[in-house]
Amino acid sequence: MKRLILLLIKSLLVLGAYGQSIVFVTPDGAGDQSGRSWSNSLPGTLLPGRVSVALPGTQFWVAAGTYKPTTTIDRAASFSIATGVSVYGGFTGNESGLQQRNYRINKTIFSGDIGIPDDLTDSSSLPASAADNVYHVVTFRDVDASTLIDGVTIRGGVANLDNGTSSYLLGEGVKNNDLGKVGGGIINRSITKCSTPTISNCVIERNRGSFGSGLYSRGNGCGSASLAIVRNCLFTANETFGLGSGGAVYIDNLSNALLEKCTFIDNKAFWGGGVFVFNCNPQLVNCIFTGNQAGFNSGGSGGGVFIDAFNQQSNPVFYNCLFTKNQATSGGAVFTGSFFNGTSTPEFINCTLTQNRAASHLGGAIAIQDSTYRDGYNQSNSLHSPHPVFRNCIIWNNVSYNKESISFGYNSFPAIRNSIVGGNFLAQDYAAVPVEYNGGNNLPVDPLFVNPATGSFGLRAKSPAINAGETIVGNFPANDLAGEPRIQGGRIDLGAYEAAGCPPSLCIPFSVRRR
Repeated sequence: MKRLILLLIKSLLVLGAYGQSIVFVTPDGAGDQSGRSWSNSLPGTLLPGRVSVALPGTQFWVAAGTYKPTTTIDRAASFSIATGVSVYGGFTGNESGLQQRNYRINKTIFSGDIGIPDDLTDSSSLPASAADNVYHVVTFRDVDASTLIDGVTIRGGVANLDNGTSSYLLGEGVKNNDLGKVGGGIINRSITKCSTPTISNCVIERNRGSFGSGLYSRGNGCGSASLAIVRNCLFTANETFGLGSGGAVYIDNLSNALLEKCTFIDNKAFWGGGVFVFNCNPQLVNCIFTGNQAGFNSGGSGGGVFIDAFNQQSNPVFYNCLFTKNQATSGGAVFTGSFFNGTSTPEFINCTLTQNRAASHLGGAIAIQDSTYRDGYNQSNSLHSPHPVFRNCIIWNNVSYNKESISFGYNSFPAIRNSIVGGNFLAQDYAAVPVEYNGGNNLPVDPLFVNPATGSFGLRAKSPAINAGETIVGNFPANDLAGEPRIQGGRIDLGAYEAAGCPPSLCIPFSVRRR
């Protein structure tokens, strides 16, 4: 009996420690290493075990430094964050409030670099020798909306586990035995219930995989209930293997994520260099896609985004997004297609697409395909052709091999309305948007960007895009891409920036530039 009482007391003490509201973490630990204060901080080697069993409501305050999921060579190890747990990075180790941290200066790094140490400097790509890194640096499974990771750099995951001999055909999506190949940086899975974490103020960089190298989010049929939120994050230098999809992000199977104020720079894949959307309806708000590539010169599509539907719907909405200097064989900025009974009607509202490039004759900015085979790959075999919608957009100065800006299949065409479209269009200079998809009020004129040579895509004082937009009803964001009020002067402007809201120094905000 005495022994039973002692065991009960010990268990209560352990539960109390694991359920404490704040756990303080430093790389080497301090004091009694209980995590109850900075002076008694938990060592980083114990962090992976604690975040996986902590009680809902627990916060982990993690000081600057590099942390790994394991001290062994177990590639299956991960920072598996339990439901209701919050992980905050960016501390020096003496703060008493979250508002005192600075995650841009004090970098908390979750690294998958186990095994043989690799040289993961800020300017390098992931070396081939990193094949011994963990499969997933961070894992979420069936977590609720109170689960959070904030202010952390996530790098060096290599999702290359072969769980079977499945073949891969574009349009079929990710099979269950391919899940070891997804989400080198972060994997979010809905297994028994919808998984809805928030990922904010994070840098996801230099991860590898076959699908969604930076982030893979799977809804498992949850629909609108599976709303993973990714806010103010930078995805850079993530890359897929071979014919992989979603260099930075792969949103899969009714995982209706919200991506807000995110930037995608220099990510690579064969399909969808930045983001790959499959059978779901995410919202992307105030996002920047620049320098992403999809199989450039080798047959890939969708340098910035690839939108795919297979026997279901894929209808993402893009608000105030900028696509620039993305490249692909077809669809330099955007490629959208549908397979069999799938339907795809993405909407682009107040977006700017400029300086994107396609190596083929198929869409320097946008390629839309229905039932076609090309380059040996089944790019679409659909009974329901895709029909993207562009409203209040600027599609200007994009180029392909044959100089066309937009390409579309026999039954696939966009609806373009109240937009500026020009600077190479349909293999000839723009005269008028063809009647098949002219939604009205389109302009064939130079939008007069502030300084496109330096990446400043705000509007000059006499731009024809000023006050030329139509009113958007619904959940339209209140601010433009620079964070300024969306409507100034009584009427909305065209493109991602309001005229008074984008001084040259703010056109790509500092908070989302490469760090």
